[in-house]
Amino acid sequence: DENLFDDEDIIKPKLLDFEMKDLLNEIGQNEFDRVVELLKENGTYKEQDRALVLTYAVSFQNWVFATVASAREDNTTTNNFGELKLHPYFTVAEKCANQMSKNAGMLGIGIRSRIGLELKEKKKESIFDILNSKESFE
Repeated sequence: DENLFDDEDIIKPKLLDFEMKDLLNEIGQNEFDRVVELLKENGTYKEQDRALVLTYAVSFQNWVFATVASAREDNTTTNNFGELKLHPYFTVAEKCANQMSKNAGMLGIGIRSRIGLELKEKKKESIFDILNSKESFE
């Protein structure tokens, strides 16, 4: 009577035996800390955001790695048939940048979020403002 689950540790690694340091290198950890500090300064950081910030930091460190690797190579390569295609590192960098942009928007630190904060609602003009204006309606 063999127990099929005896080797479960080999087949399926224990997902709970990791620490955040296992997911992030120094670049990722620095970015994680920077974003958390930025969100705290903005007064928008909640502990519930931790996983989203972690996802952003992992995408950032992968983007840095792929960008550096891509810079060492040509952004194009050829396949087995000699056809020109984008280098895989370039594709990885692009996908990481897209993920970072998406996460930044959800965290409220993306460019669209910053623009939205800077936009001021235009003052509504009343009929009296229009009638008293100095502009000509020719």
